[in-house]
Amino acid sequence: MLPTSKLVPLLKFSRIFNNLSKRKYTTIAPTANSNIAKTEFSVAYWLLGTSGLVFGIVVLGGLTRLTESGLSITEWKPVTVQNSPEFKQLNSHITLDEFKFIFSMEWGHRLVGRCIGAFFILPALYFYTPQIQATVSQYRLTTHLGAAFLMYLGVLWTAFEILNENKLVAEKILSQLNNPALKKTRNIGTALLALTFVTAMSGGMVAGLDAGLIYNTFPHMGDDWIPSQGELMDPVYARREDKSDLWWRNILENPTTVQLVHRIFATTTLFSVLAAHMYVNRNKAIVPAPAKRMMHAMMGVVTLQVALGITTLIYLVPIPLAAMHQAGALALLTAALAFSAKLKRPRPQFMQYINSSMKNQLLKARV
Repeated sequence: MLPTSKLVPLLKFSRIFNNLSKRKYTTIAPTANSNIAKTEFSVAYWLLGTSGLVFGIVVLGGLTRLTESGLSITEWKPVTVQNSPEFKQLNSHITLDEFKFIFSMEWGHRLVGRCIGAFFILPALYFYTPQIQATVSQYRLTTHLGAAFLMYLGVLWTAFEILNENKLVAEKILSQLNNPALKKTRNIGTALLALTFVTAMSGGMVAGLDAGLIYNTFPHMGDDWIPSQGELMDPVYARREDKSDLWWRNILENPTTVQLVHRIFATTTLFSVLAAHMYVNRNKAIVPAPAKRMMHAMMGVVTLQVALGITTLIYLVPIPLAAMHQAGALALLTAALAFSAKLKRPRPQFMQYINSSMKNQLLKARV
């Protein structure tokens, strides 16, 4: 699996997003405000393409983790891989065909990551002008996953913003977006986006610790609703003599506690989306139609995601279901982001563009 450092340079290009409209734009007919512009669709299509590729590599990265291909080749030295601790501890028994499989998975993951970097950076320039032990740290895995998710969300948000603004031609929708009563719905959308992201990251911790391989029942964990306090707060995970790190070490490193935390976040996300769905349906006159449709989609996606999560747990984390569950997390994040984007007020520059465009049309009509 690619180290987190490979994604950091890409994240630095997020500064470009706010300046895209300065480079690739369509100006209005000559007026006193001739410097006003709107971003072209081509920028949105490029960003949508990039976000689609990031979506794909997140799923591919999940498969690489689930098949332990990245765990098998933590240092890219495939020729001398038999001398590595990973091979000696994990794969000393594998055949040549099995090695070809893990090699192709890891090589493909790295290659796709580099291609995404090129696909993102080159158009951006145009528009803007070793580990010793055979283990994967749940902290690094979750940071790696979070970096990919944040990059995906940042690119997709800009794409949604451009597309939505270019479609805002109906005066009714513009007036709805400027309605102060919509503030509460915007706050709900932001809260859902944050909650969905945190839930996905808690899922990354589950994957890093293989915590899905224990307590494969739902809604109970074993014979009880939750395990005993002694199991959830096991002293063996504390590293300080005074046990002052007992609670947070267990929350982040105890597989039982990590799975419970993910269950709590997942259940909270489900009922939060349900409550938001009911709120939007009760306030149909306030919420714009595109946002209502996206909330309906989010309700469907979160229901499917919870069903996938439960099924993946019950069947002891089969790779196809686990990969679908990870893709579902990104799909739910996409729906939450799209809902917030549908509620966002147009940028002042775009409103200036709309007003100037309407003035030009009035002038032409008079002539």
